Amino acid sequence: MSDELEYYRNLATTMWKTRQARFGASASLSFKDRFGIGTSAFLIIYMISWSVASLAFPEFFTSTRGQVLNVISIISSVSLLAITLMEFAFRRSVKAQILQQNALSISLIMRKLETELATANPNFESLRQLASDYELLNFETQINHTVQDFKRWQYSVARTGSTIENIIFFFRYQGYRIWLFCSSMFVYIALCALVIGVTVWCALGL
Repeated sequence: MSDELEYYRNLATTMWKTRQARFGASASLSFKDRFGIGTSAFLIIYMISWSVASLAFPEFFTSTRGQVLNVISIISSVSLLAITLMEFAFRRSVKAQILQQNALSISLIMRKLETELATANPNFESLRQLASDYELLNFETQINHTVQDFKRWQYSVARTGSTIENIIFFFRYQGYRIWLFCSSMFVYIALCALVIGVTVWCALGL
């Protein structure tokens, strides 16, 4: 029975780690979803502004710089369509909601498991049922956090007794978090940088 009891203690730890990783994954997906929406809104505003500017200053848009802006506007239009399709395919907001709900459900099972383990004589039938509920919950969710999500959580909670090491761990976590975001949203970031950079260059005549 002692081995079985140890198994359920380890299971409670596993639930805690899974819950934290999925909370982090949900937050990350939500932020990426908002960034995608923001990028789409930016492109829409840019194209509306370009249309108004082309009517207000028609002579400018016949110049070389104006033609460059025309090309950028076409790129923005095509990119907006592509981003809309990508966002629909990624379903980030839906996945974020599912992972968030899954993490909350894991919390409920984990608390019941911890409460049962804290009693003087744990009921092994109840423990087995909670373990079964946990497996069923994961099966029904059918969406898992990634290895990167778990690693990001590990970096976020890494602590030692050394202040210097904790500072290093903090910057490692922040750097890894930024790298994960930029690598997954590179197309969005590069597109915004291209549109803003070329527009400023054409407007100022650099």
